[in-house]
Amino acid sequence: MKRTILLSLGITLIASQAFGFKQQHLEKLKATNGCLFCDLSGADLSGTDLTGANLEGAKLTGADLSGANLNGANLSYSISGESVFSDANLSGANLSSAMLNTANLSGANLSGANLNSTNFDKANLTGADLTETNSEKTNFFRANLNGANLSGANLNGAEFFKAQFCNTVMPDGQKNNNDC
Repeated sequence: MKRTILLSLGITLIASQAFGFKQQHLEKLKATNGCLFCDLSGADLSGTDLTGANLEGAKLTGADLSGANLNGANLSYSISGESVFSDANLSGANLSSAMLNTANLSGANLSGANLNSTNFDKANLTGADLTETNSEKTNFFRANLNGANLSGANLNGAEFFKAQFCNTVMPDGQKNNNDC
């Protein structure tokens, strides 16, 4: 019996180290719909309803958030932390605003992320790093992209109706100051 428990514990520890996320952080997120400065790197959150979740400063490097509902979620960074979504899969995810709450990704690092068909309607992407993202068919309607970096991003078929661009670095490396 003790061997079985120890073996199970050992496998769990090895798996959590291999994928990077901390199981207690994942459990906290599921229980409270929030987990500030958590490490959820590599976690499978595909299709998860995280409406209004508070993930400020969370590390989601390589996480699978495809099809997740992050409507009105706080995914920003703060002085003491940084939200990191580099190489994450957010394809088909909903990061739009919920009623009066805007999905907040200000300063988030989304470099190299798969944002194909992601919904950023009214999202706050101020100062976000979107370099080298796959943002094909992505909805940036009314999104705040002031100070964002889109260098090398694939924006084929992306929609920008009423999006804000002030000091935004465009895919070609040029700054867009049209909305300043």
